[in-house]
Amino acid sequence: MIENQLPTPVTKTALEPTGRRSWLGNPQGLCLLILVVILSPASQMHAQTNLTVDTVLDDPDASACSDEVPDDCSLRGAITLANGIALPEEVFIELFVADFPLTVNGPGEDANQTGDLDILRSLTLRGFHTVLSDIDGGGAGGLDDRLLEVHGVGTTVTLEDLTLEDSVPPADLHAVNVGAGAALRMVRVYIESSGSLADGGGGLRVEPGGSASLHNSRIWYNAGFQGAGILTREGPLFLLDSIVRNNVAVERGGGVAILDDLGGDPQIVSIQDSYLFNNISGDGGGVWAGTGTELHLIGDFLEGNRVTIGPSRRGGAVYSQGRVLVQDTTITGGEANAGVALYLEDGGIGTPQLDLVNSTISGVSTDQNIAALHLLQTTTELLAVTMKDNAFDVYVSQSAFQVSYSLFEGGCLPVLGTLVSSDGGNLGLDATCWNSLPGGGLTVPSLGLGSLGGGTVPVHLPSSVSPAVDNIAGPCLPTDQRAYSRPASLCDSGAVERLPLEAIFLADFEGGDTGEWSVAAP
Repeated sequence: MIENQLPTPVTKTALEPTGRRSWLGNPQGLCLLILVVILSPASQMHAQTNLTVDTVLDDPDASACSDEVPDDCSLRGAITLANGIALPEEVFIELFVADFPLTVNGPGEDANQTGDLDILRSLTLRGFHTVLSDIDGGGAGGLDDRLLEVHGVGTTVTLEDLTLEDSVPPADLHAVNVGAGAALRMVRVYIESSGSLADGGGGLRVEPGGSASLHNSRIWYNAGFQGAGILTREGPLFLLDSIVRNNVAVERGGGVAILDDLGGDPQIVSIQDSYLFNNISGDGGGVWAGTGTELHLIGDFLEGNRVTIGPSRRGGAVYSQGRVLVQDTTITGGEANAGVALYLEDGGIGTPQLDLVNSTISGVSTDQNIAALHLLQTTTELLAVTMKDNAFDVYVSQSAFQVSYSLFEGGCLPVLGTLVSSDGGNLGLDATCWNSLPGGGLTVPSLGLGSLGGGTVPVHLPSSVSPAVDNIAGPCLPTDQRAYSRPASLCDSGAVERLPLEAIFLADFEGGDTGEWSVAAP
């Protein structure tokens, strides 16, 4: 289980030097520095080749890429030329403002002559701007292949400022594929309107041993049998400040599917400061994670993810058979037959584990028979969690269940065959659920939580008269869901700490209602 402490963020001040000494005031030191730089292996720069694409035609023969000759460097030609440049030379391919349609159909091959773009060595492919440089498969009737594939163990490809779209490949292909042992890094890249309903990874697929990282990127409006947005098999995946939305999978993982076909060590998938919205599937509308996975959702906003296809329909936002950490995250909206926010169950390999910390689950369960959290044979800890506007908060069975410092507005089913523990600090409206908790529970007339609002990740802020305020004597978590500091003692139950000056902004400021105002110093 997680510790009741969160890591202290490293501040800019902590990283700054305490003093500064100029090398210019010490000629001997300056000479020594120059000598060290000259002799250091790191200072011996690799050769670099810059290739500038100068035509939108998909011409395999336009691979000379001479700056003096016009129209002799197509996108396909530049990649072919780059594939033949020996390592460790660095290669950068630059695009201009245009659509780059892929039009050369032919037999399936991996030499970049027909179909998808085959990248066989490490390189960087840069567009001019995300929405102004577009690699286009042409949709139905266009390219009969995926858009791009990264090949080779140790190959690392960076894509920047691009859109890849309208790939409708055969059933066994996907828009972008990362091969075994290869790595893909995407920065400000969109993958959209692609995929095949007959197979997985409509937008992006990572093969066993491969890896992918997405930064400020978007995966949206893709379709697939599973993992319509992203499918990873035995490979790490990292998303930061990215959007996964409006992807539709027939079976599982509308947004992301994490499969573990090969077993072995758990693979880690980390999604941070990202937005998963309106993804749809049969299980795991937002994310589906298998037994050999460790899923981290940190600082995210999951909204309106649904499971509406097929008979089971479990886990509107997340379905998992492995380990899940949800921290500083809000889950709201959605639809499922069970576990509208989170559904965890034993997949037959180890006990699933859920750590839900400093997070908000709100407005996901409107049916008295369908819980926001559905936990079967799971080791679970809820720590500083706010659950509001859910008709039914929790169903837990045959599990170890610890809950502390949390707020519950909805009901729960009797805890069946479950060992329950608590460090106290919980508040709930349903006496049959929460008053029996070890370490304290309390039925209160109102939790005094405001409507969902806030910044990038919306939260519920306690009112000044809420029993959640100063409900915990201590020790307290160092921060709340928003990364605001909590006091060491006398802190608030739930995911959000009410700060002294926040009352000023809760009421109608312009209307002159001073009832919620505060004059306390920050």
